[in-house]
Amino acid sequence: MYSEHPEWRCMRADISDAGSGEEATALVERMVDLGPEDQVALRQSSCFVPRLANWSFPASADEPVEIKARGAYLVTGGLGGLGLEAGRWLAHQGAGQVVLLGRNGVGTDAQRDGIAEMESAGSKVTVATADVANYGELRRCLDQLRSNPAGLPLRGIIHGAGRFDFAMLGEQSLARCREVMAPKVAGAWHLHQLSLHEALDFFIFYSSAAGLLGSLSLAPYAAANSFLDGLAHYRRAQGLVATSINWASFSDAGLATTPEFRRYRSLSQGLRQLRSAEGNWVLDRVLETAPVQVGVAGLDVAKLAEIFPQTADWPYLSELHRLDPVVGEARGKDEALLASLRGCDQARQLELMQSYVRQRVGDIIQIDAGEIDYEAKLFDLGINSLLSLELRNELEVALGIPLSSTLVWTYPTVIALAERCLELLDGPVDGSSADLDDDPETEEEPLALLNYDDALEYINEVLRGGEDE
Repeated sequence: MYSEHPEWRCMRADISDAGSGEEATALVERMVDLGPEDQVALRQSSCFVPRLANWSFPASADEPVEIKARGAYLVTGGLGGLGLEAGRWLAHQGAGQVVLLGRNGVGTDAQRDGIAEMESAGSKVTVATADVANYGELRRCLDQLRSNPAGLPLRGIIHGAGRFDFAMLGEQSLARCREVMAPKVAGAWHLHQLSLHEALDFFIFYSSAAGLLGSLSLAPYAAANSFLDGLAHYRRAQGLVATSINWASFSDAGLATTPEFRRYRSLSQGLRQLRSAEGNWVLDRVLETAPVQVGVAGLDVAKLAEIFPQTADWPYLSELHRLDPVVGEARGKDEALLASLRGCDQARQLELMQSYVRQRVGDIIQIDAGEIDYEAKLFDLGINSLLSLELRNELEVALGIPLSSTLVWTYPTVIALAERCLELLDGPVDGSSADLDDDPETEEEPLALLNYDDALEYINEVLRGGEDE
């Protein structure tokens, strides 16, 4: 929500299971008077807020985990790019048996080559077929592995199964959300339940940086990864092994190698992509130090702020901003453009704005701006829902006016966009603010708001369990 609709102020509030009156009061105060924080955890009279910060692996633990020759290791999503890399890493670490679990069997040269490399490293490789999101299928698969007299005891799990589906929030549906979330959420929970009596040395969740930062067009995917992070903390609280790794995308494996991902190039801007060798190094350190959660990403907060200006003032990233003073200077109004607009008549203003918008479109879709027809539909040129937000963000910063997230959908040509931007600038002479409503003729009744006392009573009722919703 924060990434796709920064104009909507949303807040995530976490309260304890006990749900004290102090927490209810604090929650109402937050709702009535929204401050800059968009994530809070309320615990009695205290309020905690998250901060993303730089972190380095500590020195090795007293008893680092070792991959055992007499142990079996399960990799879900095992026949995908990251799954095969995890299998190779396990084999080269001395794993006796590597179990690659996937919904389909071996069918590509890359899969056959990966398995051959694992076997040449000395591991027995078993390919198992099951849908990790299907409890019955997964249970039968694990039962078969346990009952195999040639099998080895399960000593570790890497949960790397996952799916993705690019869609903005307005394009999402319950079915699409379920399809994306099932392998990570249901799969992780099923593995948790079915491995409770196993003597595991590690249980590693392949989460994503999307779970830490959110991601345009990947809301269900980001939510599913956040679940993995939460499950890792839950298992640790129960005295069970667990580590969730929030990976950035990999340049040579996984999601980022797909044609679909390349269409959405903004997803990787601001985050340096990883290489598989770096991932293997991280896995080595995870076995040595056993963190409960770690993000692995080269985050360029200044670049991120250029693409998504709202992140420059995001308290969640304030610790990283403090280390990078360039963030505050990363972007600003295009004063040269605004000055040119002020000094000419209306016809010339339109020419300048059309040229400017066309150049921005060309930069985003990476073609010569001169090839873009002013009346061509931008979505026919290659602008997708994500790139439309990138274009909106660039225009918003350059012109210094708030723009709707649906701007490009409502004004889908260079001419229409230029005319709308000039309207919102109000002829740039007086610099008046823009109206976020792209349909000014549409008027809606304001939402009815609870007063403070009614809101407090409602929340107390919910905390007492008196409300179903």
